[in-house]
Amino acid sequence: MLQNALEGSGGSAASSAYTEAFRLIMRFSVGDKSFVVRIAAARCLKAFANIGGPGLGVGDLDNSASYCVKALEDPVSSVRDAFAEALGSLLALGMNPEAQVQPRGKGPFPPAKKLEGGLQRHLALPFAKGIVLPRP
Repeated sequence: MLQNALEGSGGSAASSAYTEAFRLIMRFSVGDKSFVVRIAAARCLKAFANIGGPGLGVGDLDNSASYCVKALEDPVSSVRDAFAEALGSLLALGMNPEAQVQPRGKGPFPPAKKLEGGLQRHLALPFAKGIVLPRP
């Protein structure tokens, strides 16, 4: 249901609503005992990325991508698949600052920033650690 609300808003709601939704997803849902809740959390993270990550800073993108990498070790394959999709969307958004939605409201907001080293940190290194080379 939250995923549908995020997708339906298209990034045009108040930034505080997005910030609160993101906080709740990261705090309670991504590590839930139920695999159904974890899958829903991954789909919400993907929805956040697809609508431009409103209310998310570079630190939020980095933290959520890090959690997605950890979730790739989940024992349930559908959870791994959902977080892999979310990771791809989050990294694509982090690499493309022009696609990031700027917060709405009062005050000057800092310009969107690129997630520096995101591909290396969240894709190359975790997979390189997982490769076991045969001994000569």
